[in-house]
Amino acid sequence: MRGEFRTGDIEQSQVLSLLNESFEDWGDEELFQWKYNEYPRYDPDKHSFSITIDGELAAFRRVFRKEFVTDEETIPIHIYGDTAVAPKYQGRGLYSKLYERTKEYSEQSDAKYVAAFNRKGNLTFDANLERGWSYQTLPLQLRIISPKPVLKTYASYITNNTPVIDSVLKTVGHRLHITTSDGILTVEEMVAKNNKSGYQSIGPVLSDIAIADYVEEVSTDGNTLKNILTRSFSLAINGHVSIDGTLDDTKPKYDGLTNIETRVKNKISGEEIDRIISISGEDEVFRRSARNLHHLIQYPKSDVILAYDNNNNIIGYAILGPQRTSDVVEGRILEIQTKNNNNRIRSALLNRALDRSINRGFDLLLVISEESLGRKWARVDYQTIVYNNMNDDYMNDDFISPSRFSFYDIV
Repeated sequence: MRGEFRTGDIEQSQVLSLLNESFEDWGDEELFQWKYNEYPRYDPDKHSFSITIDGELAAFRRVFRKEFVTDEETIPIHIYGDTAVAPKYQGRGLYSKLYERTKEYSEQSDAKYVAAFNRKGNLTFDANLERGWSYQTLPLQLRIISPKPVLKTYASYITNNTPVIDSVLKTVGHRLHITTSDGILTVEEMVAKNNKSGYQSIGPVLSDIAIADYVEEVSTDGNTLKNILTRSFSLAINGHVSIDGTLDDTKPKYDGLTNIETRVKNKISGEEIDRIISISGEDEVFRRSARNLHHLIQYPKSDVILAYDNNNNIIGYAILGPQRTSDVVEGRILEIQTKNNNNRIRSALLNRALDRSINRGFDLLLVISEESLGRKWARVDYQTIVYNNMNDDYMNDDFISPSRFSFYDIV
């Protein structure tokens, strides 16, 4: 049973089925259309790589061509994305075959670097490191809106790495609970699929700040149960963990109002696009042409949020789009840019994005930013860019600054 390698277009339904089989809740036909068919300068004959076995799509990879822009030069780069091997064909070396063929394509092109956006610890991340690739962690931050579904997701960070704790919590978890701002959640609900019902339980009340801190602790490299217990003591002392229900849930400074006007737009005019392009060009890594920005604002079901000065001039923008991951609906800020990199404008845009996320029923809001956004935001360090130099005579890693990426580059 030999695999047939090919470069070129594959039936959309087959690719979409494989992606959703390999990555839980990858997306629907509308997202596929936006990410593939509508992507600027996408050429399926050059950018799609696949392996079929007995007529069945067994493995797939997509190459995205982008450009880094520095003061001195423009640097072509290939982003490897949507690499998937059907579960029934895993362990047969298909991933390695895809890697070698796409690497060969990149070597024959003008690309100076190849890169991918990987989560720490997944198979692709580990495989790239084994091949000698470098990586940097992206400054991902999240604001929890609905604690219960988010806690269920992040509880697995502890239980998956600590089997003893997982076993204990599954045994006695129906007797323990956590009270959050959107209700009571038993520990068993966070760690087990089948839950016992009708039992009395006890447990603490957690403020939104406490929940953000716990999420940050469990998703930070090298942290152990000791780190979590130490943070728990600090939170209790400061009134964010309580047994009697009394909490100090003081709003962080970030949540304060600004006097900068923001508007959510359904349609963008040519003049507004030109202004957005001008702002985007002030501080960027990946080139944002008019074609790229038109594509960006067409992300399925997205909101375009614009900030204005007193003269009704556009001084910043943010693109907010939804993505379902497991049982959680994420609101992702695909890109946020401001005139002169102004923090007050950025805060106004983030506040409006948070309001929209709440109104649209999102469970959390995510953004890539190195700025301190407030106590209710958690920093998580699982999203990375991994990269490799394609030319030993060319060395310029300085342009890869994690803070300059956005979710648009990742998705």
